[in-house]
Amino acid sequence: MITPATPQIWAWASMQPLVLVIQACRSNGDRILSKIRTSKVFELLKWFQGKQRSLLPPIKNPNGGLTATHPHHKAKNLAKQFFPPIANPNVTLQPLGIKRMPKRAFQEITVDKIANAIKSTSNKSSPGAFGSNYRVLKWAFWCNTTLFAKLFNLCLNIGYHPTSLQNCVIAPIPKPCQQDMSLPKNYQPIALLETLSKLLEKVITTQLTFEAGKFALIPQSQFGGRDITSCTDAGICMVHNIKSHWKSNHRVSLITLDVSGYFNNVDHNRLIYTLDRMGYSNQICNWMKSYLSHRTAQFRIDGHLCPSIALPTVGIPQGSPLSPILFSLYSTPYSLLLKTTMHSHLHTLTTSPY
Repeated sequence: MITPATPQIWAWASMQPLVLVIQACRSNGDRILSKIRTSKVFELLKWFQGKQRSLLPPIKNPNGGLTATHPHHKAKNLAKQFFPPIANPNVTLQPLGIKRMPKRAFQEITVDKIANAIKSTSNKSSPGAFGSNYRVLKWAFWCNTTLFAKLFNLCLNIGYHPTSLQNCVIAPIPKPCQQDMSLPKNYQPIALLETLSKLLEKVITTQLTFEAGKFALIPQSQFGGRDITSCTDAGICMVHNIKSHWKSNHRVSLITLDVSGYFNNVDHNRLIYTLDRMGYSNQICNWMKSYLSHRTAQFRIDGHLCPSIALPTVGIPQGSPLSPILFSLYSTPYSLLLKTTMHSHLHTLTTSPY
């Protein structure tokens, strides 16, 4: 029987599911807040804000032409900006101040080295094209640790990097404080590599960095890509030198240079020549040559994984653990040149001569 109170009852009943959801969310939030540690308090911002997804706007052709609206066409326009034709393929293979070092013996990759590398990884890191993250890789590693050591040592001994691991997913990230987001130059390419490949790269990075420090392969003015140094150290050293000159009544001029697209323009032949001249083992040099050759990439745009494209014969992946140390070794001639004429401090992509 319908009564005058029936509409109110229906309204009350229809609101009950929403009320229960709100109560459950509040209860869950209270539970999380009661267990959160002080060191993790800022992670609540990510949980509170949720995930925001927005589509890339139409992307203009950097060389002029039609503006792309389809994800595949956007990828082509971005690729023209990120990977332009090689301007000067004939890079010199002269020492340029790098001393010839005796060849050092290859250090076998042990299970302990792999374990130390995999412990420093985050399960939240973005996976590559295969979709496998570090959580899966850790499970596989601890199931058979010796298999990983045999695989990695085999790759180094025969100088080969598996083709299946040479593909990367490129996520175009908007640069901050840019007005026209339809211009490809206002995006930064981030390479998402396969986790198995990154694990091997981490192990080799540790070896390259250790030898660079032990045998003083990198000038002291280079702060990036070295052990126990940071951008803060470069700033402190720069301020100290400036004040020292002021105290001696000298005038000081500071020039900061931002190297644009440095990683994408590293010449492979010059890099291998540098590693060989610095005394790195033949196993590392041969593997590095294979690692840098025949690389491919797929853009992930608007949730779509675009077709694979062949990368130029120059450049190193920006998302690779190897990139910082390779940058430091590759730019050694530049550091040596500045050292003879002026004070300079280098950190990854920024140079400050004065």
